[in-house]
Amino acid sequence: MTYSFTVDDLINLLAWVGAFSYLVGYFLLASRKIQVQDTSYMMFNLVGAALLVLNGLYIRDYPTAFLNLAWGGIALIPVFRKS
Repeated sequence: MTYSFTVDDLINLLAWVGAFSYLVGYFLLASRKIQVQDTSYMMFNLVGAALLVLNGLYIRDYPTAFLNLAWGGIALIPVFRKS
């Protein structure tokens, strides 16, 4: 019996990485290891948002894709504010 890794599997894996990225960022923030202004926190949010937008679009879950697109956009505000 063989298993073929499909595009669906890849998108699903990336979605899990995105969700994990959100959780790690929030955990580090809540445990005061990082601050909300830290670039690392914004990167956790951007990675999470990008991967979950990809998943939302792929599975045609547009409300979720929109929410994560907005979340990623909000995460970009401090990046542009610093430059």
